[in-house]
Amino acid sequence: MSPRAWLLCTATTALALVAIGCSDVDRVADYRELQGQLSEESQTIWEVLPLSAEDVSSVTVGFEGRVSEVTKAGPGRWIAGDANPVVPSLMFDVESVLFPLRSYRRLSVDGDDPAFGLADSTLEVTVRTAAGELWRVAFGAETFSGGGHYARLAGDPHVYVVIPKVIDSLKSVAVGEKVDRGIDPRFAEALNELQLVTVEEEDLNPWLAQVLQHEGR
Repeated sequence: MSPRAWLLCTATTALALVAIGCSDVDRVADYRELQGQLSEESQTIWEVLPLSAEDVSSVTVGFEGRVSEVTKAGPGRWIAGDANPVVPSLMFDVESVLFPLRSYRRLSVDGDDPAFGLADSTLEVTVRTAAGELWRVAFGAETFSGGGHYARLAGDPHVYVVIPKVIDSLKSVAVGEKVDRGIDPRFAEALNELQLVTVEEEDLNPWLAQVLQHEGR
C-alpha cells in the first residue's frame, strides 16, 4: 500500500462537506474527529497467531476433506507434501496474511454457537513452529456484512474476526489453485456508500487498513 492510504468517511458526512465546500484537509479533520469517538476496542488489532514466517517449520491446511501440507525450505521457500508445483507459489499469499494472523475484532462469546460456524468448521490450519509448538485455528461463517470471517484459536476462549483474504489464501493452498472471490457484494455496497479521501497512513483505521491492503486498493 502506498505511503498515503485510502480512508473512508460516511456518506452523510461527505454530503455535508460538499454542501459547505470543504477541502480534503477539512474532510481529514472531520474524520479524525469521528475516529476520536470510536472506542479503544474498535481501534485494536489482535494477533491470533503471533508468529513470523521465520518461526514456522510447516503448515497444514484442511478444507472440506482435502488436506495440504507444506514444509518450510528456507526464506520464502516451501515444499508441498504432495509435490504439487502450484502450492509453494500460493504460500506467498498465506505468508502475508497468516504470519502473524491479525484480527480486527475479538468477541467474548460462545464459539460453539452455530451462528459462528466454528463447531463444524470445514476450514482449519495447523502451524508447527521450529520449536515444535502447534497452533491450530478453525475458520467459520462470514460476518453479516461479508467483510470478514469468524475464527477460533485452539485453547483461546475468544472468537475473532479476520479479513476474507485469509480464507481465500488458505483455501487456495488446500485445493491447489488460486481462490479469489474479490470483495463480497454486500461489503462492496457498504464501501460504495462511503466517500474516499486520502490521508496519512498512520491516521487509517487498522481494520480498514487490513482490508484495503489485501484487496489491492
